[in-house]
Amino acid sequence: MGNAYYPGHELDSMGAFNLSPQLRQLSRRPAAMASLADHAGLSKEGLFQATKLASAAKVELARGDDVMYGVDSGAVNIAAAATATLTVTPQKRHIPQRIVLSANVANNFVVTDIRSGVEPILATVGAISAAVFIQDATTPPFRSVVMEVGMDFSITVTNVTGAAQRFTCTVLGKYLPWTLEAAQALLR
Repeated sequence: MGNAYYPGHELDSMGAFNLSPQLRQLSRRPAAMASLADHAGLSKEGLFQATKLASAAKVELARGDDVMYGVDSGAVNIAAAATATLTVTPQKRHIPQRIVLSANVANNFVVTDIRSGVEPILATVGAISAAVFIQDATTPPFRSVVMEVGMDFSITVTNVTGAAQRFTCTVLGKYLPWTLEAAQALLR
């Protein structure tokens, strides 16, 4: 697992696939393929596979698949003045970008923590109004780490009303089609 903000990671900070300089060159200028093959020590078959991979990466990124999943306190409501951490385990590789909830839910809760895996999304410790996440809010998308399959996404909320309340929200993100290792395996 890596962080998309570190140099050399297979994804840049916006979730775009970082192709190696050789694969970028292959995808841009087929005329340079022969000299690149000699320099990289690729056979004609390896060169063909690298070209195919670069094209496939472009197609996958152009699809722009979104990931959407819910976080819900379920049948057990969160008691008045109580804090609860709600956790889900998405089954797609993605980067979470936005949380959306209704104005009714936002009036009942403050958000104290949001985590992608173990990485905090909020810049500080402390409660923020859940209203920044309502569907009509102009809050920009947040930046998060790459969520591999099986990593937990959690949100910690506090009920600010005098009665037990149900918390529900939707998480939106960008689907990441494959890992760098999977792409490299196609070249072997």
